[in-house]
Amino acid sequence: MSQIEIKVVNHVEKFLTFYQLAKDCDEHRVWDLWKEHYNFAAVPPGEQDEKMAQELLKNAWHMYPSIIDELSKWKPNVEKAKHYLKKVTDLLKYDQDLDIVLVYFVGAFDHNPFVAPINDKKVALCMPVEDSKEDIMFTHELTHIVHAKTAELAVEWERSLATVIVQEGLAMHGSKHLAPNYPIEDYVEHKKGWLVDCKKQAKEIIRGLLPV
Repeated sequence: MSQIEIKVVNHVEKFLTFYQLAKDCDEHRVWDLWKEHYNFAAVPPGEQDEKMAQELLKNAWHMYPSIIDELSKWKPNVEKAKHYLKKVTDLLKYDQDLDIVLVYFVGAFDHNPFVAPINDKKVALCMPVEDSKEDIMFTHELTHIVHAKTAELAVEWERSLATVIVQEGLAMHGSKHLAPNYPIEDYVEHKKGWLVDCKKQAKEIIRGLLPV
């Protein structure tokens, strides 16, 4: 019988501590306090990660007051995560062990959950709590995790274009099947208007995929 382990890490409390200290400070002090008390952002590792995190914080700062009361009452719900994971494992017919660390964090209103490797057997599913489309995010990201197991794919930041197309396509259609009745844009867009822009530039996008 398969074993499903989900360990919850809650960064929301750390964010609330940071926000209470920083809410009346200037931009530079806010950033210093963010690094000291929170220091978590949905950015890829690399030389530009800190710069990207600072820009995300700057752009989202004015929106945080509207959700602080809600965040102060927020609690992790591991049963909901297990519910969505069961849907995904049933869909992909996966019945082996899974070991997941579910990290809840306050993001930058950029609709950016992500999966990150911890070691060869364990992955972290990082979920922003300020986003309302939780069912789409869960099914999309859990599809990535389970698909990586069924296809024996490594969970890595750098992937080939073909791998990205297959993985994102499967996750998009998986979430559309398991969390239906949303507009198509909710399953594919990372920012409003992205899909319309892609359709306008479809020929150029396809041409850019061809080998030089």
